[in-house]
Amino acid sequence: MTPDIRVALIAEVERLAAPLPVFDLTEYVSIDDLPMNDVGEALLIDFVTSSETMSSIGGFGNQGWEQVGSSVIHWLYPAGDPSYPILVKGEALRNELKGRRLPGTPKAMVTSAEPFLSLGEPVNGGWASVVSNIFIVSNSCG
Repeated sequence: MTPDIRVALIAEVERLAAPLPVFDLTEYVSIDDLPMNDVGEALLIDFVTSSETMSSIGGFGNQGWEQVGSSVIHWLYPAGDPSYPILVKGEALRNELKGRRLPGTPKAMVTSAEPFLSLGEPVNGGWASVVSNIFIVSNSCG
């Protein structure tokens, strides 16, 4: 994903999930490196994959580009706590994101936001996690 789209997604998740902390997982080596000592919940954004392909918008010479990116939002909460309240909050976040154009990137839109689901196992012992896959499409004319 291009840097502007990454920054826009992080900013939008921060706005929608406030006051919870949001971290770009690419900035950290492991979850242990995150500054989450006294935080009950936090969101991590993991930028997973991206592709850019030529797309025909009209006749010859009018090609544009379509970029498709995938991110995973991890919602961390203390292991042992019930997941249902987190899943409800995750559903609200997901509903706010899907179909949204990302601010500052008028051509980038969240085209799919999958329901949050549990990973099942605690993360680093103290954290449980639910995750949602987010897909963003951006088109630019040639």
